Amino acid sequence: MIFYLSIKAAKRLFTQAGAPVVSVEIEEKLRRSAGISYRNVSFAFGDSQVVMMSVKATGDIFQVKLNGKVLALARASVSLPAPVKTAAPRMLEQLRVVLADKLEALELAKEWLVTLQNLHLLR
Repeated sequence: MIFYLSIKAAKRLFTQAGAPVVSVEIEEKLRRSAGISYRNVSFAFGDSQVVMMSVKATGDIFQVKLNGKVLALARASVSLPAPVKTAAPRMLEQLRVVLADKLEALELAKEWLVTLQNLHLLR
């Protein structure tokens, strides 16, 4: 599911950059090369250009081809947009609160279980 959401995001980013995507093709078959399992995703643009990305199961892109020619990928630092930077800490705090509530409920359930087991043994 996340894989498809990422493709939608990539399609949106290409369109925002001025290259409208006409079609997206995702290979159903998982490929393996040099010990790397990956799936090819192709974006066809309105000007008949085709970008094919080889995407690992982790979501990492390890190869990009433009019209069949391999492009060199450089390790670049990616900066997150401001809304993501500010939302992530809040989301983390919310998740911590939910986790604490769930752990508390689990401890209560364990206590009830012990109580019920003791009552059953007394009878």
